[in-house]
Amino acid sequence: MCDVKRATLLARMERAIALMAERIEAGETPSLDELAAAAAFSRFHFHRAYRLVTGETPAETQRRLRLARAVDQLGRDET
Repeated sequence: MCDVKRATLLARMERAIALMAERIEAGETPSLDELAAAAAFSRFHFHRAYRLVTGETPAETQRRLRLARAVDQLGRDET
């Protein structure tokens, strides 16, 4: 894969991850359709490309981000 394509793909995935983090911080869970739209992919291609780039599925990333948020809140004595 050429550097331009790789950079474009990474930028698209970063948009999806930013949306994930924003929504999780608000206590919501974005749908696969919303994440795919943020990255400008179809659902099918987004899921495949996301796993290729990150090494985990979108659901695994969301789970990891929710756990990190919970640990942060526990550290601040929040419910």
